[in-house]
Amino acid sequence: MQMEIQSWMADLSARLQDAFGGRLLFLGLQGSQGRGEAGPDSDIDLVAVLDSLSPEDLDRYKAVLGNMPEGELACGFVCGKAQLTAWPAYDLLTLMLDTKPFLGDLRAFIPLPGRQAALEAVRIGAANLYHGLCHGRLFSDAGFLESCHKAAFFLLRAIWYLETGAWPPTGRSLEMALAAAGEDTSGRILGRYRRGIPAGDEDEAFRELLEWAGGLLPYYKEDREKEDGHALSL
Repeated sequence: MQMEIQSWMADLSARLQDAFGGRLLFLGLQGSQGRGEAGPDSDIDLVAVLDSLSPEDLDRYKAVLGNMPEGELACGFVCGKAQLTAWPAYDLLTLMLDTKPFLGDLRAFIPLPGRQAALEAVRIGAANLYHGLCHGRLFSDAGFLESCHKAAFFLLRAIWYLETGAWPPTGRSLEMALAAAGEDTSGRILGRYRRGIPAGDEDEAFRELLEWAGGLLPYYKEDREKEDGHALSL
């Protein structure tokens, strides 16, 4: 699918414009397909913005996807313009920085979130990850650990953006940046997300991720300029 995603998106854009006309304000692609890191079964993570959104619009959008080849892989974010402009800023960070546009420009509707939004994204991401690890250890099967490492990848990107102002476009570029910065702990965490957790290393992977996520929460409790480097190796 990766080799065909550009033409697939062009086809989808044409079909959605036929269905919605000028009401389709934005269409983009994010996730592993947008980053060029997709596997054969990866979702097609779409972002679509309409001038307004009704139940009938959702049904029409679903019908268009249902007629697309491999449309069953489609998922993602759909909203109306008014809702997008009122969306919590912290949640827009990844949406804006990780979405590859195919029609329109998100910045025509919303500004790029600032430092406070990035800080909030890190705080909430760390809290959700910490809770997910604790809940998973108690109540879930072993598969939760892979999901938590995926969440750690998104959190690491938000931290890197908060601390450096640069948004790593891919997992590979982030891993290279972490290695260059000597961030061993976060590098191992990201490596487990990208290449899988080696058999027999699950307990150590869990412990390291729990300690890392738990350390982020008190570290980022206050917004302060840090003179001693950033927090990735906590």
